[in-house]
Amino acid sequence: MAKVDPVAVRPSNPVMAVQLLSNKWRITILHILRDGPLRTGVIQKAIREVSPKVLTQTLRGMERDGLLFRDVLSVAPLRIGIA
Repeated sequence: MAKVDPVAVRPSNPVMAVQLLSNKWRITILHILRDGPLRTGVIQKAIREVSPKVLTQTLRGMERDGLLFRDVLSVAPLRIGIA
């Protein structure tokens, strides 16, 4: 797996910033998460136009790029929050 540097340590380059946010749903997801972490199902309900598969792919890509992090909560049943 490729090493991913957090956004904070990458050089500030406007082209890189545009590339990080160029995906159709990334800005919308960041806007929804502005007040704090949410579960994936809540994000899905907020953006009904995006399919679950595309939402999952987008969230994984955002996590890979350091735009958000995924937190697995140790409760029963297993819950995952995205922040």
